[in-house]
Amino acid sequence: MRGIYLGSLVYADVNGPESFAPWLDRLTRQILQHMKKSVPVEEFTRAGDPLRVDYGYRRNGTHGYIHALSLARDPAQAKVLAYTFDAIRARQPHSEFTAITEASASPDNPRDQFVVRLFADSGISLVALSQVEKFADDLRPRLN
Repeated sequence: MRGIYLGSLVYADVNGPESFAPWLDRLTRQILQHMKKSVPVEEFTRAGDPLRVDYGYRRNGTHGYIHALSLARDPAQAKVLAYTFDAIRARQPHSEFTAITEASASPDNPRDQFVVRLFADSGISLVALSQVEKFADDLRPRLN
């Protein structure tokens, strides 16, 4: 199995039914070159906060943050991310937030729906890996 690093998702199988290699290549070329990687958050939360958001960007006075989150492995991390993004928004009101997940949230899974509601209440967009290419296409023109 060949894997790729996807922020806090750790590794994704690039040989699965939908190979991740093409979207990662496209995402890298179109978006990541315009972003800061591993953004520390302690200036927004508390000194010593070890969390780093996977990617950050700025466009026309708006700050944007993208962080990977595993719904299957650690949905409780969503609370940490919501708290962190709320703290960032308090200091940077014109901010947008996106969480990249390994799969779409299941409407039948209460833990997935907890994350969906939490993020909706916190103004955090959820994007599954299967939607990353469209996300990249939508975001790219705003970054150039």
